[in-house]
Amino acid sequence: LEEILLPFVSKSGFPVENFQGAYILDGVLNYNNTPGAQSVPEPDVFRTIPAFSKLYDEIVADGYRGNFITTIGRQKDVPLASAFNKKFAQADSPQFKTRDVTIQHMDVFGPQARADPYWPVYRAILHADVYGFYKVHPELKAVF
Repeated sequence: LEEILLPFVSKSGFPVENFQGAYILDGVLNYNNTPGAQSVPEPDVFRTIPAFSKLYDEIVADGYRGNFITTIGRQKDVPLASAFNKKFAQADSPQFKTRDVTIQHMDVFGPQARADPYWPVYRAILHADVYGFYKVHPELKAVF
Protein backbone atom coordinates (compact mmCIF):
# COMPACT_ATOMS: atom_id res chain seq x y z
CA LEU A 1 0.00 0.00 0.00
CA GLU A 2 2.61 2.54 1.04
CA GLU A 3 5.37 1.25 -1.20
CA ILE A 4 3.45 0.73 -4.45
CA LEU A 5 -0.19 1.81 -4.57
CA LEU A 6 -0.11 5.22 -2.87
CA PRO A 7 3.09 6.37 -4.63
CA PHE A 8 1.60 5.25 -7.97
CA VAL A 9 -1.62 7.14 -7.31
CA SER A 10 0.36 10.21 -6.24
CA LYS A 11 2.66 10.17 -9.28
CA SER A 12 -0.29 9.77 -11.63
CA GLY A 13 -1.66 13.12 -10.49
CA PHE A 14 -4.77 11.46 -9.18
CA PRO A 15 -5.78 12.91 -5.80
CA VAL A 16 -5.68 10.19 -3.13
CA GLU A 17 -8.97 11.49 -1.72
CA ASN A 18 -10.60 10.48 -5.04
CA PHE A 19 -9.39 6.89 -4.71
CA GLN A 20 -12.57 4.82 -5.03
CA GLY A 21 -11.37 1.79 -3.09
CA ALA A 22 -9.60 -1.55 -3.35
CA TYR A 23 -10.70 -5.15 -3.55
CA ILE A 24 -8.34 -7.38 -1.58
CA LEU A 25 -8.61 -10.81 -3.19
CA ASP A 26 -6.14 -12.74 -1.08
CA GLY A 27 -8.51 -15.65 -0.41
CA VAL A 28 -10.46 -15.75 -3.65
CA LEU A 29 -8.70 -18.78 -5.14
CA ASN A 30 -9.34 -20.98 -2.13
CA TYR A 31 -12.56 -22.52 -3.48
CA ASN A 32 -13.12 -25.95 -1.99
CA ASN A 33 -16.49 -27.72 -2.17
CA THR A 34 -15.36 -30.54 0.14
CA PRO A 35 -17.40 -30.82 3.36
CA GLY A 36 -15.34 -29.57 6.29
CA ALA A 37 -12.97 -27.48 4.14
CA GLN A 38 -14.06 -24.15 5.66
CA SER A 39 -13.24 -23.09 9.19
CA VAL A 40 -14.14 -19.97 11.14
CA PRO A 41 -11.99 -18.13 13.67
CA GLU A 42 -13.14 -18.37 17.28
CA PRO A 43 -16.40 -20.22 16.40
CA ASP A 44 -18.02 -19.68 19.81
CA VAL A 45 -17.61 -15.93 19.37
CA PHE A 46 -17.99 -15.80 15.57
CA ARG A 47 -21.52 -17.18 15.62
CA THR A 48 -22.69 -14.60 18.17
CA ILE A 49 -21.54 -11.49 16.28
CA PRO A 50 -24.60 -9.89 14.68
CA ALA A 51 -22.74 -9.16 11.42
CA PHE A 52 -21.32 -12.69 11.23
CA SER A 53 -24.12 -14.86 12.65
CA LYS A 54 -25.92 -15.26 9.30
CA LEU A 55 -22.63 -16.14 7.61
CA TYR A 56 -21.88 -18.68 10.34
CA ASP A 57 -25.33 -20.28 9.96
CA GLU A 58 -24.85 -20.51 6.18
CA ILE A 59 -21.40 -22.09 6.56
CA VAL A 60 -22.73 -24.67 9.02
CA ALA A 61 -25.83 -25.42 6.91
CA ASP A 62 -23.61 -26.03 3.89
CA GLY A 63 -21.37 -28.49 5.74
CA TYR A 64 -18.42 -26.13 6.22
CA ARG A 65 -17.69 -26.09 2.50
CA GLY A 66 -15.45 -23.35 1.13
CA ASN A 67 -17.65 -22.81 -1.91
CA PHE A 68 -18.44 -19.12 -1.49
CA ILE A 69 -16.89 -15.70 -1.61
CA THR A 70 -17.46 -13.24 1.21
CA THR A 71 -17.05 -9.50 0.96
CA ILE A 72 -16.14 -8.01 4.32
CA GLY A 73 -15.91 -4.30 4.89
CA ARG A 74 -16.76 -1.42 7.17
CA GLN A 75 -19.92 0.66 6.84
CA LYS A 76 -18.10 3.13 4.56
CA ASP A 77 -17.11 0.21 2.29
CA VAL A 78 -20.68 -1.01 1.67
CA PRO A 79 -21.00 0.63 -1.80
CA LEU A 80 -17.75 -1.05 -2.86
CA ALA A 81 -18.92 -4.46 -1.58
CA SER A 82 -22.34 -4.01 -3.19
CA ALA A 83 -20.78 -3.21 -6.57
CA PHE A 84 -18.61 -6.33 -6.36
CA ASN A 85 -21.52 -8.58 -5.34
CA LYS A 86 -23.76 -7.16 -8.08
CA LYS A 87 -21.13 -7.79 -10.76
CA PHE A 88 -20.40 -11.26 -9.36
CA ALA A 89 -24.12 -12.14 -9.48
CA GLN A 90 -24.27 -11.08 -13.13
CA ALA A 91 -21.75 -13.82 -13.94
CA ASP A 92 -24.64 -16.24 -13.31
CA SER A 93 -22.55 -19.01 -11.76
CA PRO A 94 -24.85 -20.49 -9.09
CA GLN A 95 -22.17 -22.87 -7.80
CA PHE A 96 -20.32 -19.81 -6.48
CA LYS A 97 -22.23 -18.29 -3.60
CA THR A 98 -21.68 -14.78 -2.30
CA ARG A 99 -21.83 -13.65 1.31
CA ASP A 100 -21.65 -10.12 2.67
CA VAL A 101 -20.50 -8.91 6.10
CA THR A 102 -20.28 -5.35 7.41
CA ILE A 103 -18.02 -4.64 10.38
CA GLN A 104 -19.69 -2.01 12.52
CA HIS A 105 -16.52 -0.19 13.59
CA MET A 106 -14.98 2.43 11.32
CA ASP A 107 -11.68 2.30 13.20
CA VAL A 108 -11.40 -1.47 13.49
CA PHE A 109 -8.09 -1.18 15.37
CA GLY A 110 -9.14 1.64 17.70
CA PRO A 111 -9.89 1.41 21.42
CA GLN A 112 -13.65 1.04 20.87
CA ALA A 113 -13.18 -1.95 18.56
CA ARG A 114 -10.58 -3.52 20.87
CA ALA A 115 -13.00 -3.21 23.79
CA ASP A 116 -15.73 -4.92 21.77
CA PRO A 117 -16.40 -8.47 23.03
CA TYR A 118 -16.08 -9.59 19.40
CA TRP A 119 -12.52 -8.27 19.06
CA PRO A 120 -10.96 -11.81 18.91
CA VAL A 121 -12.79 -12.47 15.64
CA TYR A 122 -12.04 -9.05 14.16
CA ARG A 123 -8.37 -9.50 15.04
CA ALA A 124 -8.31 -12.96 13.45
CA ILE A 125 -9.79 -11.85 10.13
CA LEU A 126 -7.98 -8.52 9.87
CA HIS A 127 -4.55 -10.01 9.36
CA ALA A 128 -5.28 -10.21 5.66
CA ASP A 129 -3.81 -7.81 3.11
CA VAL A 130 -6.51 -5.32 4.10
CA TYR A 131 -4.55 -4.51 7.26
CA GLY A 132 -2.70 -1.60 5.62
CA PHE A 133 -5.96 0.00 4.57
CA TYR A 134 -7.77 -0.40 7.87
CA LYS A 135 -4.85 0.24 10.23
CA VAL A 136 -2.53 2.63 8.39
CA HIS A 137 -4.97 4.45 6.07
CA PRO A 138 -8.48 3.92 7.47
CA GLU A 139 -9.78 6.79 5.34
CA LEU A 140 -9.35 4.65 2.19
CA LYS A 141 -12.10 2.24 1.21
CA ALA A 142 -11.26 -1.44 0.94
CA VAL A 143 -13.19 -4.71 0.88
CA PHE A 144 -11.70 -8.15 1.44
